[in-house]
Amino acid sequence: ACPLYGPVDEHMFVIINKEVKRTSEFRLNIHANIKEDFSKMTEEELLQAPIMETQHIIDFGTVAPGKKAKKTLSIKNVGHNTMMVRRVYCEENLLKIPAPKSVRSGKKGDVRLELSTLGLEKGQYERKMLVITNDPKNAEMPVIVRWTVE
Repeated sequence: ACPLYGPVDEHMFVIINKEVKRTSEFRLNIHANIKEDFSKMTEEELLQAPIMETQHIIDFGTVAPGKKAKKTLSIKNVGHNTMMVRRVYCEENLLKIPAPKSVRSGKKGDVRLELSTLGLEKGQYERKMLVITNDPKNAEMPVIVRWTVE
């Protein structure tokens, strides 16, 4: 299994004659989007698969500059098998997102979001977050996160 799903950025340096060249001209940037392959699942496996339900918008409301705010995103498994939460991802480091590792059938797991407005100008903000699971029909569920710094 892959330790990291979704967007991944890595870099490496070129080695020439056993010497590592650690300058920008010899740096290789690798951008990938790691996805789970559900194509080999049988019809029976698909019927028994987990099904993710979650809200599509999280609104933090108004947050003072330089402050933190917390919200909870609930992820429910309405399918049969255990849902594995692979990753909850937001491109920027404005959100801290520790996610539950698994959600059993008929249960819900909470993702506690922590927003930091440190360094943000006053105004309205909106970012897209991805909830990545082993639900073969909705492996990547986008969630919009909104707030106003005032």
